[in-house]
Amino acid sequence: MSDYSEFTFTLDNRLAAVSAINDGSAVLATDGISCCVRRICGCRQSDAVGTLRPYRRLRRASDGVGYTAISCEGSRIYRLNDAFCECGYTELESGCGCGCRCGCGCSDECDYCLTDAMTISIGEKAFYIGAFGHSAYLFDNTGKRLSKLCETARSEYLDSFISFGAERYASVTSCGSTQTVTVSDGGRLQSALLGRCGVLRMLFAEDEVIYGLFGHNYLYNRIIPIYSQGILTLPTIENQTFSC
Repeated sequence: MSDYSEFTFTLDNRLAAVSAINDGSAVLATDGISCCVRRICGCRQSDAVGTLRPYRRLRRASDGVGYTAISCEGSRIYRLNDAFCECGYTELESGCGCGCRCGCGCSDECDYCLTDAMTISIGEKAFYIGAFGHSAYLFDNTGKRLSKLCETARSEYLDSFISFGAERYASVTSCGSTQTVTVSDGGRLQSALLGRCGVLRMLFAEDEVIYGLFGHNYLYNRIIPIYSQGILTLPTIENQTFSC
């Protein structure tokens, strides 16, 4: 799977993929509900590896050893080995001022639940990036918040946030039914509204290219490159069929 330009798949449980990454020989996907990671090779789902909990976001660790994941609530980023067994977690300092543990029903107004997270390496040190409903931060390896990287308007919700190099960030925000993709590359900003092409659920970067995981008619999942060589291009796929 290392040289794909587009990739379409469905999950055999007929749920939507909320997270998907290219792992060299396959795409690894999670649905946020089932306690497993699904491995998809071409049009075939080869296996489903059981996990301790459901994951809404799965990413390869920046040091290349194992994975990181977040669940469906809270501010913990979990560390997984290559077999997707949990090895531990770090609690990231949240931006929530209400002191809740996601039991207050404040939904999008609560900045305690992680919406995205990843590890990055700066020099020889490891750091975390964590995105909440309205902001994203850089954290040290103990989970202490160091600096703010992104902040949305209160009417917007931060769906996905990644770093893909020094001073290079990308985000997906939603406001009602409208999603906006923004790329900051060395201080140069580009933004685009997502048209009638489904829902953009996640961003990930690979070899200087940013990919988006799109959902169409809930069941169908499509990975599409959206940023390469300094150009942001969002797809228009509302009239296309999703097929292998």
